[in-house]
Amino acid sequence: MKRFFVSFYRYIKSFFVKIDFSDLVQNHEAQLLDVRTEVEYNSFGSIQGSLNIPLDNLRMELSKLDKSRPIIICCENGMRSGLARQILLNNGFKSVYRGGTFEGLKRKLKVGGS
Repeated sequence: MKRFFVSFYRYIKSFFVKIDFSDLVQNHEAQLLDVRTEVEYNSFGSIQGSLNIPLDNLRMELSKLDKSRPIIICCENGMRSGLARQILLNNGFKSVYRGGTFEGLKRKLKVGGS
């Protein structure tokens, strides 16, 4: 039972821990993964340097990502980034962060898009 409460506490705490995504990108060489569709990525803009792997293709294209570097995931509304994070964690990736929406992550990183 104690193990359950410790896990639950860590889970709840993760919602309140502020991640400095700019620091992860600049100082820890984080990879930016955009899991929107190719049409969304090309039509509505992207974050410079991001890699577009649509969620539906992610399992087949895991080799494009470096397991030794942190990964920040974004999508259109935040839902797909959560699913993508779970896929990555289940496949041995360790430092995986939900960046939220594409627009939100762009603001957090204080960068322009393309």
